[in-house]
Amino acid sequence: MSPQKNKEIAMIKTHFNNQLKKLGYPEGLTIEYSLSYCQGDGMSFYGNLDEDDVEKLMLRIYDPNTAGENAVLRVKNLLVRKEALSMLEILREADIGCCRMSIERNSHGHRYSHYNCMDLCHEVDFESFSEEHFEAIRAAGLVTGEVTDEHITRWQSIWNDFVSRLEHDIKSTSQQLEAEGYALVEGTPYEEVVSWEFNTADYTVQLKEHPEHDFDIGCWDEELALQTIQDIVDGKQRYLRLEAKILDRETEEELASESIGGLVIDVNDRSYGSYRRELVSNAIAEVRKIQLKNAISEHHQMQESLVRKAA
Repeated sequence: MSPQKNKEIAMIKTHFNNQLKKLGYPEGLTIEYSLSYCQGDGMSFYGNLDEDDVEKLMLRIYDPNTAGENAVLRVKNLLVRKEALSMLEILREADIGCCRMSIERNSHGHRYSHYNCMDLCHEVDFESFSEEHFEAIRAAGLVTGEVTDEHITRWQSIWNDFVSRLEHDIKSTSQQLEAEGYALVEGTPYEEVVSWEFNTADYTVQLKEHPEHDFDIGCWDEELALQTIQDIVDGKQRYLRLEAKILDRETEEELASESIGGLVIDVNDRSYGSYRRELVSNAIAEVRKIQLKNAISEHHQMQESLVRKAA
């Protein structure tokens, strides 16, 4: 979470890590977030991008399929991607490590966690390349003849375009994950609420939903865990702690309760995966058990009283 927060929510962190990995960002990034509906809240991520990471991101950012129905943009992405990958290979052959990048914390990131807390840093400057670098590029067969100013200008232009697109991608990814993080926060009740109630002559039977702030699916099957998280993000499922209570109808004294935590259900499932009936039945059985115990105790006390009177 952010430097100002101290409680980690494992499910949110798991989701952020998984989504960043899907987008081509490396594992092991430092992820910070604050999702409490306050100014400056959001999520941010920091770390290094090596040559392989840069290539994965480049392939996605210039993927012609991301252009949707825009045929012109699809063709443009296809052509630019080919040039961009060639330019990346040139950087690799130059072997000065300059195509590595990093996502660094800026001045906002020491207090907040959001999309404006990250700066993309790199050191690519084709004009600073020496003849030794150009010789390595020619030796690899990436350029025939002399490296001209036109080559350098074109390579730098492609790199600058990629940097601009990646900067936008970092911010938009942060904003998207912030929204998904809030969806996970809102996937559990904000506070306890009575969702069902039934009265008998003597008792009130209540079913209560409670927030499940410590929900952890770390021990689940990975595929099931990720699908469950995605279903919560998509608004298909929610998670909570469910409690059945039996109250004395006259005094409102709690007589018995039964609960289950870490419950994941479909959003429209009012039977709570059949746990409503089970919890209520168990709570009623507990009341009967207590009543029987009290009746036996009263019977013994009455017998003892009669014995004392007869003595």
